[in-house]
Amino acid sequence: PGFDREKAYDTVRMKDKKAEAAKAKSGSRDASFSQCVFNMANILMGVGMLGLPFIFKSAGWGGGFFITFFFGAVTWRTSILIGRELNGDPRPGHSFDDNPYKSP
Repeated sequence: PGFDREKAYDTVRMKDKKAEAAKAKSGSRDASFSQCVFNMANILMGVGMLGLPFIFKSAGWGGGFFITFFFGAVTWRTSILIGRELNGDPRPGHSFDDNPYKSP
């Protein structure tokens, strides 16, 4: 009785494997845009959260908070600059000496 059950289960499992292989071969994906955004945010925040205990272990309480706030500020400033660039705002361009629009 056990062998027949296993044999029936193997045939069902082989059909599922064939269906999965055909689906993977066709290249269709079932994830929506919101699921992709959630997965990306989950990955990025998860890596940061896993790294926090190591920072505090290595640098102590004061150093850990300093490093966390420092890199948070760098990330905040970078996001502002990227947002300005994507919106076409030319404000940060005047602070650089090598302006490509000026003739030498």
